Amino acid sequence: MQIFGLRIISILLTCLDTLLYFVHRYDIIEFLVSSQLQSKTNGQIIVDEMTIERNQILVRSLILGGFGEKIIPPRMTETSYSFPLLDSTTIPDAYFPAKPSDTKDDTKLSNMVQEASGSGTWLDKTRAFIKAACRKPHFNGHIGLIELVLKYQLQENKLLFKQVEVARKADDDDDVNKKKKRIYSVEFGSRLLLDYGIRLGILPPESPLTDLIHVISTTAAALTPHQHKELESNSEITRFDWFTGVIYLLCGGNSSRTFSFLQSFSSTLTSFYVWDARAIHSAHVPLPLASSSATVLYYKLCHGIEHLLTKTLPMVSSAFRMSGLVPTHVVRRWLSSCFLNVLPWQEISTYILLVISEGPVYMALFCVAIFKHIKMKLLHSSTYHTLLYDILQDPIEDFHVGDYVDYMQDVDKTYGDIIREDVESIGTC
Repeated sequence: MQIFGLRIISILLTCLDTLLYFVHRYDIIEFLVSSQLQSKTNGQIIVDEMTIERNQILVRSLILGGFGEKIIPPRMTETSYSFPLLDSTTIPDAYFPAKPSDTKDDTKLSNMVQEASGSGTWLDKTRAFIKAACRKPHFNGHIGLIELVLKYQLQENKLLFKQVEVARKADDDDDVNKKKKRIYSVEFGSRLLLDYGIRLGILPPESPLTDLIHVISTTAAALTPHQHKELESNSEITRFDWFTGVIYLLCGGNSSRTFSFLQSFSSTLTSFYVWDARAIHSAHVPLPLASSSATVLYYKLCHGIEHLLTKTLPMVSSAFRMSGLVPTHVVRRWLSSCFLNVLPWQEISTYILLVISEGPVYMALFCVAIFKHIKMKLLHSSTYHTLLYDILQDPIEDFHVGDYVDYMQDVDKTYGDIIREDVESIGTC
């Protein structure tokens, strides 16, 4: 029975928001570490089903990373257990794969950005370039390219929404401190992101934790005036803003650049979909809709994804239906956390670039492409009634955006306009 309980906890904690809630409410990490210490005999942790399962949960909870970015130990062992069992929050090197050599070449990318910046049709050319570049190995979403795409989008299109005034505030600012206290485990979430960025070489080794915490808290405070005032008193706790954390990593830990990007991006329609915190309780959405926990991501985009699955991958759609599940449960979790712990950084950054370049429809196309990639796994899992467990427990293996660019374009040509028309009206169901 205890093993069953730990398995349930393990599944629950695959959701990053749930993990932070359990850390905030139940101090789950400290509880698991304490239980491991109580299983010690003669200075060694006894290897049994309970200690192995707790070790699994600790490794999954303390290390961010997609496929190839962390090593998840096995649950069962026929011989001796070769992985060190955790008895603290310090992670041994055995759980980190060897860092691959960086073979990415940004020379062409930099040249393209410089040459295209003066062109009248820059945006269309850059969109085509991005799709072509995505097909190449080792391509990452480059923050300079993301910023330029956004800049030219804002020049070519009228601003749909008032910008959120995101700017660095003093450490003792009252609004920032109030938000810091109300965000689920803001320090734990920030530590996860910081360790992830430093380990992958995205952030400098000396990056301060306090800087990222301040960025998350300041952004949350800046979003508050753009929410329904009637709902502010009901919002005692604020979820962690994973999108802001990802942008901070893309900006290499430069908080001023992060604030500048978020302020410009907040005026676009896409921000209401890819930036979950932007849409929560938003004043741009009717009060009855804003008062629910659902955002436009849920009642617009996720509905569109289910429609696309029915049309393009009917067997996957049927597998979900036969399992008594809905794809919305999965994709909402993926999208709200920007695919952290689901995909490796290379694919996450490319996802951000594609979505900001092409709009929220590509969030739906991206998810459909992933479902196509794991189609056989889903069909197999539905046969054994383990679909939800299998799809949420581990990172998606060997998914590369470039392999599915053509597929996404084909689906966009056939069904994109239907989804596009729906997502452009955020204030209606």
